[in-house]
Amino acid sequence: MTDHVLVSFDIDGTLMICDNARVHRAAFRAATFSLTGEDKPVEEYLGIPLSGCTDSYVAEKVLKKFLKTDNIPEEHFVKFMKKTEEFFLDTFDDRLDLMPGVTKLLTELNKIPNVTLAICSGNYPRIGLKKLESANLIHFFKNQIAGWGFHPNRADILRDSIKEAKKVTGHDFTRIIHVGDAPQDAQAAIDTGSIPVIVRTSRHKFHTSDFPKSSIILTNFEQNLDDFIHIVKTGALP
Repeated sequence: MTDHVLVSFDIDGTLMICDNARVHRAAFRAATFSLTGEDKPVEEYLGIPLSGCTDSYVAEKVLKKFLKTDNIPEEHFVKFMKKTEEFFLDTFDDRLDLMPGVTKLLTELNKIPNVTLAICSGNYPRIGLKKLESANLIHFFKNQIAGWGFHPNRADILRDSIKEAKKVTGHDFTRIIHVGDAPQDAQAAIDTGSIPVIVRTSRHKFHTSDFPKSSIILTNFEQNLDDFIHIVKTGALP
């Protein structure tokens, strides 16, 4: 039987870092202002840090505070998403840095038979796609298989990505590998029965102890290219 392998990638901190990540924060601020009338940084408005949170998590927190209820009409989530996306697309100037070895890795993975690549990102779709297009990476992800930031929980986003990959390819995957840079990425992999691969490329302080013990931790895609390819082919480090 042929092994079919799915490899899903987080975007921010894993494939790239956007120089003006502040644009994403400003987009949240604009969306919050449009719905609540509060014109302040969203972290200040909520009183909590939002690093590593999905776009829908931010929307949920803002709307719950403003509406003072857990029962939020879907139309409010849609409005928040559209405003966030519109502001980002109007403001983002394409400045970003690819992580070491990203282009080489994606090129090599596309050469391996029966390997499918997907995106699993907490970004809203138009924001995530804009980043991938600006980084000239979108062509590596055939059929644009993805799970996007429609859920507060990253495991649910990964489930969307896996479901879409199965639908598009018609395959049940022998192995699913999820690649990220944060503890939430590793936990999402574990919660979905996937193999968690973590790269030490986050803009935030990296502490190995923050990650589940089953996480495979690599330095970056450049130094660990052969290791990563081996994981894809076998499910484990050499």
